[in-house]
Amino acid sequence: MKIHEAIELLLAEESITNIDEFIGRVRDISKTKKKKEALWEDIEEYLLENAITDVAINLDTHELVYRDKLFEETAFRVNLTEAEYAAKKLYIGHRMIPYVHPAIAQEEYQFQDAAGNSIPVVREKMNAEEGFIYASLLPPYAMDDEIVDLQNNQISLLALDLSTWIKENELGREDQILFAPVDYYENIYQIEPVRRKEIAAQQLLIQRRDELLTNSIEEVLLDIDEVIPADITLFWAFALGDPKLPELPGTPLGPLLNASEDLQIFFDAGFAHIQMKDYYDELFDSAMEDMEAMSPEDMGKAKDLDGIFRELGSSFTPEFVNAKFVLQLHERQQIDTAEVINILFKSGTEPFYNKKQEKNFHKAFNELAETVAKDWATKRLPMPVLSMLKKTIQFKIEFIGLLREIDHRLTSPEDFDFSMLMHLQPVDMMLDQLLALLADKSNEISNQDVKGLALQVEKARAYFLEAKKDILDNM
Repeated sequence: MKIHEAIELLLAEESITNIDEFIGRVRDISKTKKKKEALWEDIEEYLLENAITDVAINLDTHELVYRDKLFEETAFRVNLTEAEYAAKKLYIGHRMIPYVHPAIAQEEYQFQDAAGNSIPVVREKMNAEEGFIYASLLPPYAMDDEIVDLQNNQISLLALDLSTWIKENELGREDQILFAPVDYYENIYQIEPVRRKEIAAQQLLIQRRDELLTNSIEEVLLDIDEVIPADITLFWAFALGDPKLPELPGTPLGPLLNASEDLQIFFDAGFAHIQMKDYYDELFDSAMEDMEAMSPEDMGKAKDLDGIFRELGSSFTPEFVNAKFVLQLHERQQIDTAEVINILFKSGTEPFYNKKQEKNFHKAFNELAETVAKDWATKRLPMPVLSMLKKTIQFKIEFIGLLREIDHRLTSPEDFDFSMLMHLQPVDMMLDQLLALLADKSNEISNQDVKGLALQVEKARAYFLEAKKDILDNM
């Protein structure tokens, strides 16, 4: 059995949490001769590159943390909005994040009162702007055609009909609702009122939990240098934080994030992601420092495409080149390197600073072309994935087109607000991540996944087009 197959098997069983034991079992099953450190690198790389959304790695405790094991006994609180309280309903939307994997269909949830009586659930359609606050934190792997209707600008959500329950429990406007698992694995939850007096009496515990969770979220953001869905950030924060975190009473996550002085939710990558409030300022400062530190003497040192693109100050990436080669093989059964180079570099310009840099580029570029041609000699992408790949490549080209248009129009750099571009950085990062996923992990993408990814790209492109218009109109 191959190493990745052994990893998949053990992760599905969820029986091993100790990292050393997990490594040992992977070795036994795969019969690999790799040393422990090298094998762990393979396992860690697999978990990160395959976007595993239900397993976290806690290096402090040397454990793998499974989402369902972490939250199987965790109760959490929800605040009703004014509109919900008036309508005596509770929209499920993203309320179960991160306690339950959001890919679980909301129709599978069952809710009951303290006596075990079923709480009725209804599906409602609403204007997208109205329903945004209930579904905004849902990640791409939770979104499908049943939830979001882009053509009609509508969101379809399941709601608990609380008309009888609120009356029987005399729920006040400042009371909260506690969701407690009855059978976590069957998605059965009991709801109970949490009175305003009880909330007030627990303020010290609530403040402690909110402080611990905020600190843990910040640690996750520092450790994972990528734009990832809010669901993953929150899951990892609980998994890597204080062991008492899941047990402590606390502010519902939406209000916690909205009230935070240090954290902010952004929606500019086609999905909600959590960042520090100074995220874009730091991105801008870092970009400026990189530009100032770059000198002609540094040009030609990089040997790989990633480093060479950085030397050139290009927003193109090896992921784009790889994906474009794959697309060419599917469309014309051969790689056209000249076409790709014409995309990468503006015509009529000399892109390289010196001959050494040019030589390094062509060597790395041609090696990648040969590798892709060899790897895809007998493989083919499923049609939905191929279509998604083509759209994503075109979006990346369109993104670079905006940067070139800005460069063409720019006459007074000191008058241009470069920080405006920083707000598009997550879109660019998302495109590269998506290109790598579609081209290299296509066998692990279901048709349902493709639908979710397509929705993510559509949302990101809508944000991009609006930002593009604002930027160019102000030049």
